[in-house]
Amino acid sequence: TIFSRGVQKIIHRFIIKKENYIAYSWFFNLLTGILFLFLFVRGIIIPTSMYAWGLALFAGFLWAVIALVGFKSYQYTQISLRDPLARADVLFLLLFSILILKESITIPKLIGVLLIFTGLIILTLQKRRIFGKFSDIGVQLTLLTAVLDGFVAIVDKIAVVYFLPVFYGFLMYFLPAVYLTPLALKNISKIKSLISNKVLWVIIACVLGVVAYYFQLSAYMLTEVNNVFPVIQLSTLVTVIGGVIIHKEKELGLRFVGAIFMIFGSILILRPEIVSGIAS
Repeated sequence: TIFSRGVQKIIHRFIIKKENYIAYSWFFNLLTGILFLFLFVRGIIIPTSMYAWGLALFAGFLWAVIALVGFKSYQYTQISLRDPLARADVLFLLLFSILILKESITIPKLIGVLLIFTGLIILTLQKRRIFGKFSDIGVQLTLLTAVLDGFVAIVDKIAVVYFLPVFYGFLMYFLPAVYLTPLALKNISKIKSLISNKVLWVIIACVLGVVAYYFQLSAYMLTEVNNVFPVIQLSTLVTVIGGVIIHKEKELGLRFVGAIFMIFGSILILRPEIVSGIAS
């Protein structure tokens, strides 16, 4: 899962550097949704609750917006910077969990917040100015994506109990494709260009997404979700190293250190009991 997710993001950057983000947002979601449908067709159980479908439709809309904003950010931001910054989504997830789900704040979670904040400072340091890169449009779009990711995770958490996970996964790709269709129809030439120039890479990115999800579900069957999700954050290291090696991006040392802070901060927020275990 770590490898698949990391490589998928490197491919996203490769495609978006030259292709239209709207065309890619639509085509990627549509193709991945179709793959989910064929691979997990036995996991389809349709709920009858209107509330469940309302949540799913709302979550699908949020994922459509995330696709547009997120893929747009790939145009402006190097992947070795973008992906560590995107780990701020855990920070916003914690905030929304407290505000919406009334979850408690603990000392380990506060330590995690401080680590993520430190990582943000390191990653956005520019010419010795703290948060100097915040004026960069790519950084702004990445952090906006992180906010939306944190919020939609709460909606997903509420909605997924009404669906089988595989069917819900299909919906969260297929529904965004439906929402994005009006925009896609206005960019037919861009879609043709994408298919003509990068269709193989798009297919690989979609397959990697499905493979990552499949192995993630398999891991959930072997151990608790809380054991799996923090480990998946390590995919950020794959993207940082891949960005430097494949895309020839610079500042490896600084971004690697920032990524470490973001990852460990995320793990502490998601698994606060780790601190208690170390202390004991």
